[in-house]
This record gives sequence, structure tokens and C-alpha cells, in this order.
Amino acid sequence: MSGAKRAEPAIMTEIVFPQDTNPLGTMFGGAAYALMDKAAGIAAMRFAGTMAVTASSESVDFSVPIRHGMIVEVVATVIHTGTTSLIVRTELFYEDPLKPGKARATVGYFTMVAVDGEGKPARVPTLLVESAPERADWELGEEIRERARLRRERHGQR
Repeated sequence: MSGAKRAEPAIMTEIVFPQDTNPLGTMFGGAAYALMDKAAGIAAMRFAGTMAVTASSESVDFSVPIRHGMIVEVVATVIHTGTTSLIVRTELFYEDPLKPGKARATVGYFTMVAVDGEGKPARVPTLLVESAPERADWELGEEIRERARLRRERHGQR
């Protein structure tokens, strides 16, 4: 692909404080989602070289509770590009700072739209896809785009 660009992951690390948790001492889903959305935005902006806004999210399923005091890390990577949109995979990992290792708590997919200084959609570079895992991610991105298109159709959106 001529003119294609490689995606570099954006990585954010935070600690879970009491204000980020519910009465059971586990991280609010909304707080985790906000971190994932922010990391997706950073990955999209770095790739596109312009501002980016969230258009939709797909399948953010929480598999384990993340407790107060744990460290969370979000890794966001562009896996698919359209003309003005980017699909970003965000993986949220957690670790107990007193124990070795980390594990994945959730993964989600965010569709971001690149915008210019006036907030209008802006063209994005084509994603460089070379390896089999990158091709599989690209195909997943195609499925996500199609599901979003069908949702918009059902709800009378463009």
C-alpha cells in the first residue's frame, strides 16, 4: 500500500483511587470506559495527525472487577481506517502493585472520526496492514463498521 501508515499503540497508566470506585470498592465501569475512550482518542489523533471525536463504541464487556489501589493500563491501537474514520481496539489491563504480572480486564472497540479545525470530518491516512494478525484485525474492523452502519440504518441515522 503506497502512502500507508503503521499504527503505534497509545498507552495510558493510572491507579484506581477511592473516587473511581463503587461502594464495593471496585472501579466504576464508566471510569474504565472513560479511560478507554481517552486512549482511543489519543491513538486516533496520533495516527490521523488531527483531532478525533468518538462516533461509537462496540462490545466493552467487563470480565473481572478492578479494585481500589490497583494499577490499570490501557493500550489503544488503530486496527482499521476508512476515509475519515478509524477503529481503535482498546485493551484495559490491571495489576496489583504488590504482586507480579498483569491481566486483561476488558477489550473494547471505538470508532473515532478525524475532524479538522472547524469540526468537519477530515481524511485519514490508510492503515498499513502487512501481517496475518493485522489482516485479522482489519477484517474485524470491517465487521464493526458494518454493524454500526446497520444500527444507524435501524435508528434512521445517516
